[in-house]
Amino acid sequence: MYMNKSNKNKKKKEKVKKEIVIKFWGSEILERKASKFGTGAHVIIPKKYAGKKIKIIVGEDENYESK
Repeated sequence: MYMNKSNKNKKKKEKVKKEIVIKFWGSEILERKASKFGTGAHVIIPKKYAGKKIKIIVGEDENYESK
C-alpha cells in the first residue's frame, strides 16, 4: 500500500483560547506548578489527598512565579 508522506494536505492545528466555566463540589483549591518528570510531569499535593480523585485544570499564565 502506497502512503503519501507529503505535508501538503495536512492542516496546522491552531490553539484557540477559550473561557470556560466549571462548577464542581470540592474541599480545597490548590495552585501548583507542574515539574518535569521523564516524558511527563508531576504535581505535588498534600498526602491527605492520596487515593482521592483529583481534578486538574491546565491554565496558561505567562506571569506565573513559583512560590
